[in-house]
Amino acid sequence: MNMADAELYDGLTQEKTPDVQALIARYHVTLEPFYHATAEIYNSLGCLHVDHPEFRAYYEKYAAELPEFIQRGMTFYANCVLAPKEAS
Repeated sequence: MNMADAELYDGLTQEKTPDVQALIARYHVTLEPFYHATAEIYNSLGCLHVDHPEFRAYYEKYAAELPEFIQRGMTFYANCVLAPKEAS
């Protein structure tokens, strides 16, 4: 996610809303030219937003709770969109 996306966080409080999930889906699409981000990979990337100090510091500049918000959104997308596609 880029800085413009992070700025959109202001006022968004539910990671499952269509607006947030549209951002999360766009983030997934931007990764595909580099590697196939399966549900497991995308979920792990979401965890990096919380666990990796540089990821966390980047997003905390915009809002202290933004890394966790992104992680929850990515986990939801991975479990509810990517995993069912992979299973079919």
